Amino acid sequence: MFCPVAPYPNAVWVPGEWVWRGNHYVYRQGFYARPRYNRVYVQGHWQPTNRGYVWVRGYWR
Repeated sequence: MFCPVAPYPNAVWVPGEWVWRGNHYVYRQGFYARPRYNRVYVQGHWQPTNRGYVWVRGYWR
């Protein structure tokens, strides 16, 4: 995973993920975000379903 130098102190790296656009998935590059108080970032993942896999986007928990 490529993670560039943080642009400011305490920046949190949010890894790239797959995003549904139109009728297919496209990859969105990672980026830095400001940390959220009392939250952690949960990285996106592929979730198995009865009809195949779907992408669950990352979120702050």
